[in-house]
Amino acid sequence: MPSQQRKSNVLVHKPRLSSNSAVHTVLAKSRARFSFFPSGTRGVMMLFHVEMTVNLPVDTDAVRAARLKADEKAMAQKLQEAGVWRHLWRIVGQYANVSIFEVESPTHLHEILSQLPLFPYMNVQVRALCRHPSSVHAGDR
Repeated sequence: MPSQQRKSNVLVHKPRLSSNSAVHTVLAKSRARFSFFPSGTRGVMMLFHVEMTVNLPVDTDAVRAARLKADEKAMAQKLQEAGVWRHLWRIVGQYANVSIFEVESPTHLHEILSQLPLFPYMNVQVRALCRHPSSVHAGDR
């Protein structure tokens, strides 16, 4: 069972290692459970700031590591094209990123994140976001 720690208002998720399935299987499972691919009618959506740090073991087979990274990239790009993974930025000097997700619920976000091929090797921090009243961008949610 993954361990979770709470640091102030940030949930830090440190999953145990487990096997990964192919990207197409991951996407099929998510599609069946959550409609994260736009279908014309979207309910109330939530924004989340997600920081992911990847810690692949140094003794990971190079072929396996390359496959995991390729699968991760493919899934990330599909989620971006679907409008779920709205923003993705690399943190300079780290194997880490800061991302913005637009999803139906915290459970929906967890379902997506936990199915990422590199998830078993990630430390993940999630913060819920809401529109700031001083924002000049009318489209912010």
